[in-house]
Amino acid sequence: MKKLFVLFVLVGLGYGALWLWQSPYFALQQIDQGIADNDPVRVERYIDLEVLVRAAVQVSAALAKEELGVAGTDLGSSLLGSLVGAVAQGVGEAAALQGAMTVRKAIQQGRMQKSLGPFVVHEGWRALGSTQKFDDSALVTLNGSCAGQDASVRVVFEQRDGPSFGYPKKWVLVGVDKDSIVLLGKTCRSRG
Repeated sequence: MKKLFVLFVLVGLGYGALWLWQSPYFALQQIDQGIADNDPVRVERYIDLEVLVRAAVQVSAALAKEELGVAGTDLGSSLLGSLVGAVAQGVGEAAALQGAMTVRKAIQQGRMQKSLGPFVVHEGWRALGSTQKFDDSALVTLNGSCAGQDASVRVVFEQRDGPSFGYPKKWVLVGVDKDSIVLLGKTCRSRG
């Protein structure tokens, strides 16, 4: 009976370790460790750097809209808000490839900041918020600060197949939830 109990405990521990290893939290930890080790290859296993650059531009555009007061519903605000959004989208697309190369270089040189525009991610476990999983994607809340005040943003992860018959699966950061960018812009504006 003891051996059976030990077997169940070992299987349970193994399953728990596998679950943790194949979770978005493990991917975030690997990204953090890759930045700390100045290892862009490790970071790029778990993040799409071009998407990260576009997201940083979107955060800055959301802040610009709040600064200009173009978040209103009148025609002038709507037009100016659309213009700022379109310019940011164009700049984000144009800057994505060059920005990704710059990020790789910054990681190698140890100059990489854990931030999206003015939003700075907390260190360690304090950065982790809630996770909302779907089939092959998940929304993970990252906690941090903007202008020294608490703020959060939701990032989008996609589950991808591993190299051996699709296993082990891993989570890759592929975007930032647009609604959370708008909320972050308002939060940074109101507290900044």
